[in-house]
Amino acid sequence: MWAYEKGHDAIVTLLKHYKRPDDSPCNEYSQPGGDGSYVSVPSPLGKIKSMTKEKAEVLVLRASLPSHFHLQLSELEFNEIIGSGSFGRVYRGKCRNKIVAIKRYRA
Repeated sequence: MWAYEKGHDAIVTLLKHYKRPDDSPCNEYSQPGGDGSYVSVPSPLGKIKSMTKEKAEVLVLRASLPSHFHLQLSELEFNEIIGSGSFGRVYRGKCRNKIVAIKRYRA
């Protein structure tokens, strides 16, 4: 199952970052200022709409692919890490009895 289907994505991160605590007297989307006060920040709604549209496009593309291109996580065998970066890790692994490189994105 894809990370975005599980809800592990930047939308949750954005909402957690910008949502005010319930007891805060500030506006709906705010974050702490340097002096302990709160400052207004732009609403992440535009970015959320953009990410939602992107996800819909990915799902449409995925649905149009022949079924033999669809993979389940259970079909992948992860072995040693061969690279990593800020977006995730790359593993040497196997898929359908072939040696492959598998990129796993951070959630």
